[in-house]
Order: sequence, then C-alpha cells, then structure tokens
Amino acid sequence: MILPELTCHRPATLAEALRLLGELGAEAAVVCGGTDVLVDMKERLRAPKHLVSIRRIAPLGEMALDPDGALRIGAAVTANAIAASALVRPEAPALAEAAGTLASYPVRNLATIGGNLISAVPSSDFAPILVALEAEAILEGREGRRAVPLDRFFLGVRRTVRQPHEILTAVRIPAGSLMSAEVRVGACYLKFAYRGASSLAVAGVAARIRLAPYPNSGCLGCRVVLGAVAPTPILVHPAAACRFGNRFNAECLGENARLALEQAQPIDDIRGSAKYRLEIVDALTRRAVETAGKRANRE
Repeated sequence: MILPELTCHRPATLAEALRLLGELGAEAAVVCGGTDVLVDMKERLRAPKHLVSIRRIAPLGEMALDPDGALRIGAAVTANAIAASALVRPEAPALAEAAGTLASYPVRNLATIGGNLISAVPSSDFAPILVALEAEAILEGREGRRAVPLDRFFLGVRRTVRQPHEILTAVRIPAGSLMSAEVRVGACYLKFAYRGASSLAVAGVAARIRLAPYPNSGCLGCRVVLGAVAPTPILVHPAAACRFGNRFNAECLGENARLALEQAQPIDDIRGSAKYRLEIVDALTRRAVETAGKRANRE
C-alpha cells in the first residue's frame, strides 16, 4: 500500500511539539520510532495528514534517577536502550528483561517505551511489568503536566487516558519498586509466545514482591499483573497469603495462581484459545511470583 501524502514535523523542544499538536488537532499523530504508527497507517487504522516526531526532543530520550530516588525513563527511549542500560539493569532488572522480549532486535532499535504504552495493545510487553512496578505515566499538554498511575492509564484496546493535545513524555517508577530500596524487592516478567522474542505474547504475567528487611520475612506487598488475556492489563487482587505482614511461602504461589485464573478474561483468537491461555496464566503466575520472591530474598 502507498501511504498518502504527509507532512512531517521535527520539533526540537516539547513546547514546539505541543504547539503543533494544538494547531493541527485531529489531523496530527505523534511519532518517534514509527513501528506502530506506520503499520496502523498501512492497515488503514488511522490516516493522519501530519506526523509530529518527538525524536529530536532531548529530554524524552534520557534515563535518570530523580532526587526522590524514582527511576525516570523518557518516552523516546528505545527498548534496546532499556534492555542494555547500566542504570535500569541494576535498579529494575525485570523491566530490562521485558524490554529484551519485545519483538525482534531490529524493531527494538526503533520501538520506544512511550510508543508501546500509547499503542495500548493487549499484548504489550512493557505494560504488565510497569503496572507491577507501580509506574506512572507523565503526560504534558496545554493545561500543564499530570502523572497517571499506569494501572489507570489504559481504557481499552488502543485506548488510553491521554488527550489528543497531550504527549507522553516519561515513565516514572517509584523508589519503593526498585532493587536499591531499603526493603527487599523482587520482580519478574514472563511471557509465552510461539516464536520466542519475535512474536506477540499469547499470555504474559508480571509480579513484584516487597519483603521487610532482615531478619523479618514479612510480605509488604505483592502485585501480579496479567497481559494479553483482557483488553487491558489486569492487576490481580492481592492474595491473602501475600498480604501485609504474612511470610512469603509456597502458599502464595497457589493462591495467586487461583486468583489470576478467576480474574483473567481471555478470548479465542488466532494465537490460542481462551482455555489454552488460562493454562498458560496458571503456569506463568506460579513461576513469576516464585521468581520475584526469590529475587526479593536475594536468592
């Protein structure tokens, strides 16, 4: 298919990009790597007349620790940059691992964390682990800046709370979800796909466990998030066995798996039946929670 005639804008500042979005309105689409936007255009899912590229806006391509210890990742940072980052890997290794499972290596050189979240497809690899880590999306628009917890960011398939005049500028992970936190933190993201990293997830599970400092082994919180088994990521209601103060043990695995199965909403499609997805969710939830627990225990 031949794409329609387009005007591509390459603003150097966020203010300029926001001005363009305000002027162009519904005729404009924000683009960075283009791995989702251009595919959507070819499939006639959208037909913008203007593309506003955010690739040249320097702060959107940066990663840093904020003064409060939170990890901030610019929306234009690519999946490969996150997977290889000397900052992300020790602070949020599960996020680096998830980034390395997205699509193929050439695609990861272009695909960005912001684009993956804005696309809001159920098979997203970034969404489950970021929700598990209690991350928030930083949105900037003509009315100012706002932070939206990612567990409230997605509204449905290809639908988010972002307004047309807003740009997702960064993702922020609080210090309490990072490995350097005073409490013991462990996280994990697992997915099942037919062709390994180059294929979309049939189902995915992310888990994050927080344990009290030694010698106490009390659980300070467990978050399990399901991907590709509902229109949006599912934050599983916490298992009683993993609630505040309880010791993390084998009971947590079975109870989290049971709750995950109860709350999953899989469908039948070309990649698998609903029944098959439930079997995958059961296995992945047990493995993800167990791995997160071991990492929190520094095993």
